[in-house]
Amino acid sequence: MIRLFAETWLGLKATLNVFSLREGWENQLNVSATGFVRSFGAALISLPLLVFIIFGFERFYVEAITDYESTLTLSQIALQFVQTWLVFPVIAYILTRLTGTGPRFVPWVVLHNWSVVFLLLLLGFLISLYLAGLSSIASTGFSIAFIYEGIRYYLYFRVAQVTLGLPLLWTIPMAAIPIVANRALAMLIY
Repeated sequence: MIRLFAETWLGLKATLNVFSLREGWENQLNVSATGFVRSFGAALISLPLLVFIIFGFERFYVEAITDYESTLTLSQIALQFVQTWLVFPVIAYILTRLTGTGPRFVPWVVLHNWSVVFLLLLLGFLISLYLAGLSSIASTGFSIAFIYEGIRYYLYFRVAQVTLGLPLLWTIPMAAIPIVANRALAMLIY
C-alpha cells in the first residue's frame, strides 16, 4: 500500500509537469507493461474520493434542481467506477491502432490514469467547498461546468500531446474522442 501511495505521488507530480508545460514527466512514471498494470492502482486509491464525489453531486442535485429525487444505487456507483477507469483504455487502444501510434498506447494510458486522480482531487475540492457551505449552488455549478471542464479538456489534450507525439491537428481529436464517448456512455447509462 505504501508503494501505491508513492506511485500516486509520482503520478501526480508527472501530471503537474504536463499541466504546467514542463518536461520530465517520463522520469516520474513507469511506462512499461508493469507500470501500465500498476497505473490502475489509481482506481483503487481514488475509489473513496469517487464515492464522495458521487454522493456530493447527489446532494448538489437535490438542492439545485426542483423536484429532483435521488435514486442513487450501488450499481450506478459501480457503473460510474467502470466508466471512469475502463472506457478510456478501450478507446485509446482503438485510436492508437487507427493512427499508427500503437507503441505509445501504454504511456498514454499510464499518464491518463494518474491525471484522472488529479482531476478527481480537483472535483472533490469543488464539491467539498459546496458541501461545507463555502460555495453557492450557482458558483459551484459555474466552477464545475467551466473551470473544471476547461482544466479537464486542457489536461487531456496535454496528455495526448506529450504521449502520442502527433501533430496538433491530430492531437485535438485524439484528446476529444474519449471525452465525447464517455459523455455519450453516461447519457445512455443515466
